[in-house]
Amino acid sequence: MCGLYRYRVCYGDLHMYAEPLPSCDVDPAGLDFGVVTIGESQDLEFTITNVGGGRLIDNVSETCDQFSIAWRTGTYDLAAGEPIAVVARFHPKVPGRTTV
Repeated sequence: MCGLYRYRVCYGDLHMYAEPLPSCDVDPAGLDFGVVTIGESQDLEFTITNVGGGRLIDNVSETCDQFSIAWRTGTYDLAAGEPIAVVARFHPKVPGRTTV
């Protein structure tokens, strides 16, 4: 299996194991909000999953004024295999195509 691993060796009886590091997967990889009228908004959901091992601790935030996180903003803590759903909101302020 490919991946990044963290190793620990216990001396004495010499036990060794490899624990996979946390890794995130975002699904879907992109969001298409379609046509949204100025003054209105459109929400779309995406999922972040810890596809590695250990605990994945990170946060969700936005950096563009036409987007916001409508649900599950802030820090999350995911065990291996655990997903979290997040809702992104697009609320256009000017006409035209917006790509981020």
